[in-house]
This record gives sequence, C-alpha cells and structure tokens, in this order.
Amino acid sequence: MMFSEDHTYDDILNMPHHVSTKHPRMDGIDRAAQFSPFAALTGFEAAIEETIRLNEERIKKNDEISRQEVWDGGTIIFVGEDME
Repeated sequence: MMFSEDHTYDDILNMPHHVSTKHPRMDGIDRAAQFSPFAALTGFEAAIEETIRLNEERIKKNDEISRQEVWDGGTIIFVGEDME
C-alpha cells in the first residue's frame, strides 16, 4: 500500500511553517556546508600519493633494467641507451 487513506496528518498538514524566535535563519551557503563532503579518511589521500610515487619509481627501475638486459633464449644480451 503506497498511500495511506487514514488521514493521519490532516491536523498538521496546512499549518504555517515554524520560524524560531531563538535562532536566526541560516543562510543557504552555511546550510549547504552541513551536507558537503568531508575528509572522513584523513591521511588517505597522502597514502595514495605515496603509493603512486613508489609505483612510478618501480616502473622507472624496471624500464632501466629492461633496457639493459634482454633475455635471448639462453643468454642475456645487454642493450639500451645507457650501454656502450
């Protein structure tokens, strides 16, 4: 049953909106800030950046190694820009 036909809220349905006399009305920007995202996982972004940095170093080292050593059947052939 999606709609209730018992008219439970008929007594308050057409009442005027309450305006507090104690608290000033909050402006839209401050109200929206209550629901904005926050850093629930503090330090998480720094951990991601460090992981990226370490992986980039690892990739760079692997690229340097692959330029120097190429497996050729049973022998290692040294190649690359760094080699003479």
